[in-house]
Parts: sequence; structure tokens; C-alpha cells
Amino acid sequence: MKISKVIENLGYKYKEVKVYLATRALGESKVSDISNRVDMPRSSTQVSLEKLHKSGLVNFYVRKNRKYWITEPLEKLLNSIREKEKSLVSAIKDLKLSKNNNMAKPRVKVFNDVEDLRILQDSIIEAKRNISAILPWDMWLDTMGQEYIDDFIAARVRNFLNINVLVSKTASSLKLKDGDSKDLRKIKFLPSDINIENAVFIFGDSIAIITLNKSQPTGIIIEDPSTARTMNVFFQNLWERGSD
Repeated sequence: MKISKVIENLGYKYKEVKVYLATRALGESKVSDISNRVDMPRSSTQVSLEKLHKSGLVNFYVRKNRKYWITEPLEKLLNSIREKEKSLVSAIKDLKLSKNNNMAKPRVKVFNDVEDLRILQDSIIEAKRNISAILPWDMWLDTMGQEYIDDFIAARVRNFLNINVLVSKTASSLKLKDGDSKDLRKIKFLPSDINIENAVFIFGDSIAIITLNKSQPTGIIIEDPSTARTMNVFFQNLWERGSD
């Protein structure tokens, strides 16, 4: 491929390539000399020289108040291309990092009534991760209903998902504990001085928090590894204080 075409393919205009090659052939030369060589107006030649100077392909020096233009080795162009390549590679890495950071932003889903809360519970099963939970059992039973809770337990067992549960000690939670072995569950009772009014589930990189307000039970799922890790710290602290 001709050198003129190679330089054009690097983003230079045809006139700029002509000016560069003419300057290279002439050696140190004035604008008028270059203009005559390429048969272009002096003003157009000057514009091309300025563009080539900006990109490092030509340079000049002044002698006796006259500006003389000379070409720089094409290796300078190669070095410039390499620097641009480095900048592009760096920009691509930054874009990928930005994309990953965006993907890593916490996701929050809101569930606004009992039917929605059942969808939330189904999402916990679909995550296919073992579960840690803190439950005000009697309030949970009253809100969700025994039939749905039985279905949730059955779905969890079918998917071989273990659960550790912290609950207040009541007659119904004591009865629930009797089925721990067959239901892939481990129950511990909260200290008597701790009163829990909301349900909390921790599963994988997500947590669910459910307010058991009778007029408007509401739940949220937060998908965020750091939040899940933080909640696990609190859970483990309570778990160690819990009793069998």
C-alpha cells in the first residue's frame, strides 16, 4: 500500500498527506515552497501544516524572521498512535468498571400487601440459597395464614433449603420446633428481653424485611452483598445469644 494511503487511513485528509510528503521531499522549506510543490493556495497549505504540526508530523524553526518547515520521522506518528491506543484501552477499562459498578448497585423491590408478601416468599425459594430468619412467629402466622406457611415450608424442603430461625418463645413456636428435623430447620428462641415486631430473612446476597402492620403489611427485598453481610453479623450475634 502506498505511504500516502497509509497516512490517510490514520485519519489525515488527502491535502494534509500531500503537504506532508511534499515537505518531506523538499527538506526544510518555506510555506511558499511547499505551496508551489503541491499546487495549493498558500492559505490552504498553511492550514494543513498547522494540523500536521499539532499532531507532531511536522515542526518548524525561525531563521531571519522566516519560518521553515521540516518533517518529523514517521516513528513519531507510530508513538502517537500507541499513546492513543493506551488511552483507548484505559477508557474501555473505565467503561467496563463503570458498567460493573452500575450492575453492583443495590436493587430494591417493594411488596405492598399479603398477596405481594407471598410473592416475596416465593422469591426466597427461587433464590435457592439457605436461609436465616428472625420471626415474631405468632404475628407471622396471623398475617400469612397457616395454609400458606405450610406451603412455604413444603417448597423449601423440596428444594433442600435449610433455615435457621430465631423466634420468641410462645406455645405455637414451641410446637413448630418439634418438626425441626423433618423440615430442615433449626429454631432458637430469642432472649426474653428482645421483642421482635418485623420479619427478617437473609438469603445469599439478599435480605427481606417485612413489617407486619395489620392495616398494610409491607415487605422489601434488598439485593446487595454488603447489606446481606451486615445483617448476617447481627443475626449471628443474636443466634449465639439464643436458646434451644
